Amino acid sequence: MSDNPHRHDQATDDLAKTRFLIMQLVRTGSAVFILFGLLIVAGQTDLPVLAGYPITVGGMFGTFIAPILLARRWKSPKP
Repeated sequence: MSDNPHRHDQATDDLAKTRFLIMQLVRTGSAVFILFGLLIVAGQTDLPVLAGYPITVGGMFGTFIAPILLARRWKSPKP
């Protein structure tokens, strides 16, 4: 029974938890970039307004697209 390919051991669980944490940190950090970019666009900082647009777009990419790309990269191969 030890040759079961579907058996999950502690290392597999730790790797999955680490990857999930990384995806959530990317998503949360990117949301902070969105908020910062919107503050710039609203004129609430000393930075030029035009700098806020790429920061906001980059944050959107990190929030919505980056976790999908990470999940695809880390996806287990089909048996």
